Amino acid sequence: MRQSLSKGDITYTTAASSSSSADDKYILKPIPSGHGRVTKLAIALSLLTVASLIVRESWNFQEVTRNSVGKFGSGSFKEGQEYFRLLDTDHMDNYIEDGEDALRETAERVKDACEYTHEQYEKEPKPVAKTKALVTGGAGFIGSRLVKELLRVGYDVVVLDNMSTGKESFLAKKATLVRGDCRDYETVFKTIEEHEPFVVFHLAAQSKVLPSLKKGVDFVQFSIEQNVLATENVLKAIVQTRHASSDSGDGSANAKYVDRKNQPSGLHHPQHHKARKSFKGVQKFVYAGSSTFYGNNLRNLPFQENSKYNVLQHKTASTSPYATTKAMGETIVKLYSESYHVPTIILRLFMVFGPNEPSEGLDGVVTGKFLKQFKANEDLKIEGSGNHFRDFVHVDDVARAFVLAAQSSIEQNGHVFNVGSGKLKTINEIAELVQPDEKKRTHVAKRKNDLIGTLASTCEAKKQLGFVAKLDIEDWVLSQKV
Repeated sequence: MRQSLSKGDITYTTAASSSSSADDKYILKPIPSGHGRVTKLAIALSLLTVASLIVRESWNFQEVTRNSVGKFGSGSFKEGQEYFRLLDTDHMDNYIEDGEDALRETAERVKDACEYTHEQYEKEPKPVAKTKALVTGGAGFIGSRLVKELLRVGYDVVVLDNMSTGKESFLAKKATLVRGDCRDYETVFKTIEEHEPFVVFHLAAQSKVLPSLKKGVDFVQFSIEQNVLATENVLKAIVQTRHASSDSGDGSANAKYVDRKNQPSGLHHPQHHKARKSFKGVQKFVYAGSSTFYGNNLRNLPFQENSKYNVLQHKTASTSPYATTKAMGETIVKLYSESYHVPTIILRLFMVFGPNEPSEGLDGVVTGKFLKQFKANEDLKIEGSGNHFRDFVHVDDVARAFVLAAQSSIEQNGHVFNVGSGKLKTINEIAELVQPDEKKRTHVAKRKNDLIGTLASTCEAKKQLGFVAKLDIEDWVLSQKV
């Protein structure tokens, strides 16, 4: 039976109290202990990096687009002025309303080349025994479903989560929950050292675009802390724990919560710890990236993993603190892979939907919001024209992709894979699925800097991981209306 920890055990700097508003978790608070001057310097450098990227690209983006050659998408637009107007960041927001017919045509015509290649590639995760996995952010929407899949396959699972957005009710009872924040290096180090995972899945992050657009300068720093510094902490701890490990915190094989209040100090000095010869270090690291990496890159739909056009290289209308810092996280993953030989894989997740999806506030997923409005007999609120389109992929398919990535035998040196369905739906189509009555669907103000469209190329994931998305969004949405 699980026991509650007292507030003194771990400090949660981003968790909202029960009386707080839904947005309180985004208010910038002090970083957990254990960072010091190095972390403050890293934050300053990261802020300068983001600023320099935006300034640099605001100067060269127009020239880049006007020197480009080719047709938009799969031929929906002719070469010439309209094509370049579409790519011009000054007109990107207006495009959706000005070019609805062309956008609809694009959504109908652009296709993933591997959309229908299933049976020859499809694989299932292999059963395992006595293999431990650590999932950061494992109590959240996606993380909790990954935990469920790992347990099903046979892994022993440890979850590290600060519970700012995660919920204990999402977690399977067999999982060990460590309450802590990945921004606190000491917490991450001790968790890995104590539990000795074979594989680490890093999902802890600030996980949505919209909050990062709403909160201003403070949220830029918050995004950097969550998506960049926390990622670096996990990777650094993986390297450090190769050399040292301490005994388990409470010695109980049955303990489901870990109390580290009285753990020994000396974190940054591995010689202070009693080495465990049996622990060979973390052998695999899988990072949850984002399809926002590609920006409003409509010329190259469907998005391929080797695309050179991305939010770090070009100023696009979709650039946000979230998109930029998630891409910076990828850079850090690759850096650690190259410099310290950490075996890493990056999965770029597209629009994830499914059980436990957020349904309100800045974190809300469009399917969750629509279904909640439908069940409350409210009008569905569609932002803008509703002709935005997304590649929707079920959370349980995403969970399976993570396990397949961890079990793959490919060279794990920062290899990137898209995790999507290879199919797209417009927001209007999703709204119509949820609410067939047109009179109950209303349009509200468009969201500035929103992505116009996403679609994954699924070829690499199918051929190298054996990942095929199986669960259809139409079937799932209809099942939730009952």
